Formats: sequence, C-alpha cells, structure tokens
Amino acid sequence: MEYVEDWIRRRMAFLDEHVFVEIVEPHYINGDVNGDGEVSIADINTLIDIILGGNADEDTMIRADVNGDEEISLSDINVVIDILLQ
Repeated sequence: MEYVEDWIRRRMAFLDEHVFVEIVEPHYINGDVNGDGEVSIADINTLIDIILGGNADEDTMIRADVNGDEEISLSDINVVIDILLQ
C-alpha cells in the first residue's frame, strides 16, 4: 500500500493534467449561434455574416461551429436548418 501511495504522490501532477481533467459541457443550445436562447433564422443570418467575413466575439465563434468540425462553413448552416426542421 505504501508503494501505491508513493507512486500516486510522485505522479499527481501528471494525473491532474491528463487523467483528472474536468469535462466542461457547453452552456448554450446547439444551433443558437447568436446566443439569444433559441434556434431561429437569426442564427442562420449570423452564420452567413461570419462566413462572409463579419466580425464576431469569441463566444459567438465557438457557438458558430455547430457541427463541431472546428471550421465555420456552409455545413454549419445545414445543421442549423436541420435543427429548425425537427
């Protein structure tokens, strides 16, 4: 038991960084790009503005990647349309 305790103490920094990592869930509705609390055509308009080079804050850019592929593109618009049609 002493060996196990010693092993854990010596490797705690590594364990904290790689094993005991807190998973942060998004605090927004998927598809709610503009952050108004609902998914609507306004979210598609926001996505179009971003794709065409409009400026957006960091939170909006995170919400804009609706499909999670780390790229904001037409496929994100398609996902929002699918959400709206459900």
